[in-house]
Amino acid sequence: MALRAASVDFEVTRLVGVPANNIISLAFAIAGIGGALWVIRTGGIAPTMGLYPIIKSFVSNVIGGLGSLVGAVVGGLILGFIDIFLKVLLPAEARPFVDAVALIAVVIILYFKPQGIMFKKEEKS
Repeated sequence: MALRAASVDFEVTRLVGVPANNIISLAFAIAGIGGALWVIRTGGIAPTMGLYPIIKSFVSNVIGGLGSLVGAVVGGLILGFIDIFLKVLLPAEARPFVDAVALIAVVIILYFKPQGIMFKKEEKS
């Protein structure tokens, strides 16, 4: 909650008593640890190495419903399940096409639920 407050209005967050500088530093530290783990997993550094995780996270966010944190988590779990399920089921010759088949599954999901899985209608007052 403090990170969200610091991202909206940094000065007011500091005035309320939240150590906003420490919160922002913690967020960058967590992102740095995640980046280091990604480099260890891939085994090399390239200028485009962040593109694949960004696309996957955006697709999982769209599946779950934009603007919903729970939806993003559920979308990530669904996309991960589809990805691993296809890697296990498809023969070795078809494994390079796992991402294409997963995106076709995403298109099918979004055809039936265009706002995402966890989308809630906002009531107008």
